[in-house]
Amino acid sequence: MEIFKSKKFWVSLGGIATVILSSALDLPSEKAELLVNSLVTIIIGYLVAQGSIDVTKEVMKPKDTGTAWVSVQPEPFKYTVETETNTPIVQPPQATETPPPPPVA
Repeated sequence: MEIFKSKKFWVSLGGIATVILSSALDLPSEKAELLVNSLVTIIIGYLVAQGSIDVTKEVMKPKDTGTAWVSVQPEPFKYTVETETNTPIVQPPQATETPPPPPVA
C-alpha cells in the first residue's frame, strides 16, 4: 500500500493523534488550544509545501515523446563579400591565431 509510505500521511496522522491526545490528557484548555493551533498550522504548511513540491516534480518530469535527440554539427560560418559588379563571393572564415597559454604562477 502506497499510502503507508507517504510522509504526508504520517504527518497528518500525527496531527490527528496530537489533537486526540490533548483532549484525552485533560490539558488545560488554553495550553491545549495553543498546542493544537500551533501543530495544525505547522502541519497545514508542511502539507501545502510538500504538495506543491510533488506537483512541481510531476510537471518538470521529462515526457517521453518517442523521439530521440540528435546532435547536429553546424556548418562552418561563411560570409559574402560584394564586389564592384555586385557579385557575391563566398569566402571561408579566416583562421585566427590561438592566444598563448597563460603563464603558470
